[in-house]
Amino acid sequence: MTKREIVSLETQITRVRKRLAGIGAMRPGSISKQYRDRKNRKGLYYQLSYTHQMKSRTEHVWPEHVKQLEKELAEYTSRLYIFGKYAPVRYMCLSRAVFFSDDHT
Repeated sequence: MTKREIVSLETQITRVRKRLAGIGAMRPGSISKQYRDRKNRKGLYYQLSYTHQMKSRTEHVWPEHVKQLEKELAEYTSRLYIFGKYAPVRYMCLSRAVFFSDDHT
């Protein structure tokens, strides 16, 4: 690897680390609307569905918490996107036996 490639990869890694540091509370899953009476669409309530340790889980969500949960779900999706960009760059560095430290001398 040339010095220029190494510097480029280090810059990418630094940029991604800064983005990761700015991520707030997050959680996986999705929120869905449910109705107790589906036919007449009455009795609205919300459910959070997610998988943890290979088990599907569903939890009741109070209406006043829906907006906050939607933000946390969006943060999780954003994190996955960032990691998706970060992992290949880091793997490329490691696969070529190039190790980076935080202070570049």
